Amino acid sequence: GVQLTTDGQKVYTYALNITNQINALRQEFCPSPHAAALTGNITIYLSSGLPHFIDTPLKLLCSQYPALSPILIERDSFDLLNELPQILPEIAIIQLTRQKLLANDLLRSHYHRYLIAEEAIHVYMSPAAKYANAKSISLKTLSTMPLCINTDSPNKLPIYVQTLYDLNVPLNIKFITNTNFSLLNYVQNDLAYGLSTASTFKTIPQHLNFRTVPLKEKVFIACALLTLRQELSPQSQAFIDIFKTTYCDTLQQLY
Repeated sequence: GVQLTTDGQKVYTYALNITNQINALRQEFCPSPHAAALTGNITIYLSSGLPHFIDTPLKLLCSQYPALSPILIERDSFDLLNELPQILPEIAIIQLTRQKLLANDLLRSHYHRYLIAEEAIHVYMSPAAKYANAKSISLKTLSTMPLCINTDSPNKLPIYVQTLYDLNVPLNIKFITNTNFSLLNYVQNDLAYGLSTASTFKTIPQHLNFRTVPLKEKVFIACALLTLRQELSPQSQAFIDIFKTTYCDTLQQLY
């Protein structure tokens, strides 16, 4: 296909933002007469731990289309990637590295891919932890730190852990839990460190007063919106329009 230059991508993104803002104004001040009549379900598949990315779009969707019922199905990122060929959902929000998003032939052939955010992995810890006042943590140091991870199965590694393993970073995983409560308890009691991105860290209760320290060598995790390359149902299209308007300043289409 046609590859945009860097300047062309900037112009495209700028034009897309203007178009999305115009569409948002039309929806707000000139609502479609069919909006209230849009009913049924809309199914959205997403990587575990990403609901905070769709909170605002869902609120707007439910406000504009009160008879529409969203169904959210969370999967481990790699499970979701493996299931996509079988289920081919109209909408998915997945967390992977940019390299995997670009290199996966299935995603390229079946889906439009929109980068929502790309965030660096951070280490979070209790205020009493050894590295609580550090400005950054090197991958070498990280490999010696006791970690706690949260997973449904010991055979399924969280995206942060798998990404670091792909970079040949050895990790000292001391605790494996299947609940966030247990993970936070280990971290709070200074028994282990956790891994997160900035947006995920914001979902941790503030009263725990954890510290978050970036990695010295930046390791990024990408979050992307996937939309099927075909005419979508009115329900899915309504959500996508709202989603694009919500993230019009940052959304970037991948080619």
